[in-house]
Amino acid sequence: ATLMTNGFGFVATGFCRAPDGDVLSTRFGTGLGPVRMSASGAVLDGDFGGPIGNDESCAFDLQGNVWVGEAGPTSASTFSLYYMAGDGRLLETLQVPVGERGTDWIELDSDQCTLYYTSEDTDVRRYDVCTRQPLSNFASGLEPPCYALRQLPNRDLMVTCRNRIYRYDQAGSLVREYT
Repeated sequence: ATLMTNGFGFVATGFCRAPDGDVLSTRFGTGLGPVRMSASGAVLDGDFGGPIGNDESCAFDLQGNVWVGEAGPTSASTFSLYYMAGDGRLLETLQVPVGERGTDWIELDSDQCTLYYTSEDTDVRRYDVCTRQPLSNFASGLEPPCYALRQLPNRDLMVTCRNRIYRYDQAGSLVREYT
């Protein structure tokens, strides 16, 4: 727990699992990088990749590299999305279109190219990390602010907003809404 402190107390914002079973935990607002842990919880790297800033979420690809999303300033029209090697080396920083708060929460589609992300507003955005091109929004008009999202094994996407959770099928059709 001492590796998770920040201005808000003990905070781990997002978790993602590497193909080898390791876990990466982001730490919003610490000025430190995420923490990489073994599947059993042993700390392997207490400052994975070095300082990012406001890292909130992560998503590993099948090669063991990881995308890291970061909450950004409200005035930005584009913001950083980090691509890091499994050992924490920064491979690339992309500038992607954003809404209210950067690349707040991310999820890599099972196709390994489509990256879904929220920006604490009303939309679920998409970016093709294979072609390095923005895609049309996956969903719009959700009750803001929207934060975490996760893809289910059947490729449905769950999106958590302040007062609602939305479930979309892979075509972007609303399947169910939970209050």
